[in-house]
Formats: sequence, C-alpha cells, structure tokens
Amino acid sequence: MDIPSQGRKYSGVMSTALAERYAFKARQQLERGDPVREIQAVNLPITGRIIADIAAGPGQWTAALAMAGARQVVWADKSSHMLTLSKKLHQSLAVQPSYVLGALEAIPLADRCVDGALCFDAIYHSPDQRGTARELYRIIRKGGFLWLRTRTFRRVLLPPVRHWKAPVLACAPVLHWALGLRIAGNIFAIPSLLRHDLVKAGFRVQISRRVDSSTWEIIASK
Repeated sequence: MDIPSQGRKYSGVMSTALAERYAFKARQQLERGDPVREIQAVNLPITGRIIADIAAGPGQWTAALAMAGARQVVWADKSSHMLTLSKKLHQSLAVQPSYVLGALEAIPLADRCVDGALCFDAIYHSPDQRGTARELYRIIRKGGFLWLRTRTFRRVLLPPVRHWKAPVLACAPVLHWALGLRIAGNIFAIPSLLRHDLVKAGFRVQISRRVDSSTWEIIASK
C-alpha cells in the first residue's frame, strides 16, 4: 500500500561514521528484543494499523512496529545515510516499510494518512518545535495516537557533554522556545513546554511520565 506524500523533499546530511554507529546500536537493541517488548508493554493500537516512525534514524523502531503487527510502517527521516542503513537492516529482517526523506518541521506525508506515529529522541532537533507538533497532528487520523520520547535536562549532566558546555546547553531550549534564539544545538526538550505545544496543536495528552533519568515519554491522542 502506498502512503500519499505531500511532495516535500529534504536532503539530509549526517556523517557516515555517526550513522553507522547508530545503526550498530539499533541492531543490538533489536537482537535483545527491547523495542518489540516496549511496544507490546505500552498497549497502543498498532496491530493491523498504519504507523509512521518519524525521525526514524537507523530504523529499529520501524522494524519493531512491523514485528509487533502493524499493517504498514512508514520510515521517515531527513538523513540519506540513515535511509541506506535502515534499508539494509530491514532487508535482513524481511520487513518492508515505506520510506520518505523529510524534516520534522515539514513531514512529507499527506494529511490524516496514518493511524499513529512514533517520534523518539528527535523533536528537540527541530528548528520549530511548535511547527513539528502541528505536523504530527496533521498526518495522524482522528482517533489516532502519538507516542513521543525526548531527552530531558539531565542529559546535559551525562557524558560526553563537557562541563563548561552544560550551562549553555541547559539554557538553549528555553531561549529557542521563548525567543527564537538558537545559541546552541538543542540536546533535550522541556516536557512542560512540549506538552503545551502538543495541546495547542490539538492533541489530548493521555500520559506524561519519566522513562529513565534522562528520558521523558508522552502519549497523546487526536
């Protein structure tokens, strides 16, 4: 089944070494069975549905969604390196998602074309968090869900962040959200501001909780 596209294209750039490092970790996660177990535990309506994996990276969650019974999975990311590595991973696992290249703030999918969407460890990279929330809302059908995870403030306290960078990185998301100032690349999102943006976009936040010391999870419905 083909997923309708909005015709939005983006040529992403990521170093080959970084992409391959992500891909190696993704395969390890799948071999341990972690993503499939987490999908089964969260108890969202995935079986027989069309699900988009937004900012899918190396594709381990795309594969896990297919293994968990999704009728079709859409891999979406801006990185052409990740696209190549994801296809290699998926072919080895005999899963066949659809693929689109595109940025978070301009997801190249048609309105209301998927039953649910995942967006893990990515929304803080968007130059427009509010716009990304609206894009996620746009592509999901009424009654569908959004399952989102983001890194939190505690990430600035973990390696490999250098101590002298921590204050700058800690302030960056607030300044970007409130004033549009980008003083550094964001490495986390603030859950309260993210919930605000999702609600403004039209979502109903059902669950908002800490997953681990540096990860926050939000599950919302449309």
